[in-house]
Amino acid sequence: TKGSASPDGTQITWTLHPGATFHDGTPLTSADVQFSYQLVKATGLSYAAPYVADLTSVETPDDHTVVTTFSAPPADDPALFVWIVPKHLWEAIPTAKVSTYANSAMIGSGPFKFSSWIHSQSWEVVRNTKYWGPAPALTSITHIIYQNPESEALALRQGAIDLTQPLSATIFKSLKGVSNISES
Repeated sequence: TKGSASPDGTQITWTLHPGATFHDGTPLTSADVQFSYQLVKATGLSYAAPYVADLTSVETPDDHTVVTTFSAPPADDPALFVWIVPKHLWEAIPTAKVSTYANSAMIGSGPFKFSSWIHSQSWEVVRNTKYWGPAPALTSITHIIYQNPESEALALRQGAIDLTQPLSATIFKSLKGVSNISES
């Protein structure tokens, strides 16, 4: 995927990788990108909504080209924030119901694909062997949801987890000097 901006910064043109597909095997096209940008703009439901506030149009001259136009140059490239959803799955959902759509299949297009989810406990993604770009070094990632920071700190101490999100200063200090834990 390649991008370029107009000299005044109000238009961004993206060329999509021709071999990109969603996890269900459906090709990822400019129509999916257009749909995703317009869905975020129409619903305001994504953390990406502020990045498309000045979006005036999304054109798709062909299956692999997307041209976004803004009333003012965006401070950050919205492509970094707008998740591209498969139009063929999402277009049947009325805009008013998008916020309650379960999306249990979690069909995306990245280097990992959704594998499993246990409500309030964990979720797992596995390497997408059909990803068009470089294969990730990891074969899977399991994210465990801890009910409190103390449980997460205990799992770190015991070596049950390899990585964690930022911890509170109190928890972080309590782990200082633990032999199997390093900062990076």
